Amino acid sequence: MIPAAPGSAAPARFRLSRNEALALLAVLVLGLIHLPHPFEWDQSLFTLGGERLASGSVLYRDFWDVKQPGIYWFYAVAGRLFGFSEPGIHLFELLWMMAFALTLLVTLRRRWGPGPVATLAPLLTVGAYYAAAGTQHLTQVEGLVGFPLYLVLWFATDGRDEKPRAVRAFLSGLCGAVVLIFKLAFLPLVGIFWLLALRAAARRSGVRRALGAWRCP
Repeated sequence: MIPAAPGSAAPARFRLSRNEALALLAVLVLGLIHLPHPFEWDQSLFTLGGERLASGSVLYRDFWDVKQPGIYWFYAVAGRLFGFSEPGIHLFELLWMMAFALTLLVTLRRRWGPGPVATLAPLLTVGAYYAAAGTQHLTQVEGLVGFPLYLVLWFATDGRDEKPRAVRAFLSGLCGAVVLIFKLAFLPLVGIFWLLALRAAARRSGVRRALGAWRCP
């Protein structure tokens, strides 16, 4: 359980039950096992590109690849923080994935309350990723993009009133931009998420009011 500050009670959403803490610990252990895994071709190329970017080179001018810049920026930040090596890059990925696991737990508990859904979600997503991932799967776009993709859907659909708030719509769009910076091929999935959110808003408050809720002021 995360301790509260002296003289104050911690909000319920910041408290972890024993089972939730064990689930996060299991995810962490699975991730730590993968830290020394060697790079394959893609990860080696991304590390080289990230190192060039961190040293001041410009993507698509000094270093060329057809991929979107997100993955190279990810490796550049990882390398600057923890070193351009297998353990360093994988450690930054583990922090990214642990943030994803904690976000799943907190948001799903907010939606459905404490219980097996929130507790098992980190294990069945991030934990399953680490349990099945081989050296060719680690720190790839398709694994990293799951975090911002989830946030696109969460911010678009987590409405507590009759219509989505402007700030949630903005954050969903911002996360969608992060997804597309990683890989443009995910544009249809992001669009589907927003269509589902619009459909849900329309069912709650009518089509005209739902469309008005998503307009920029």
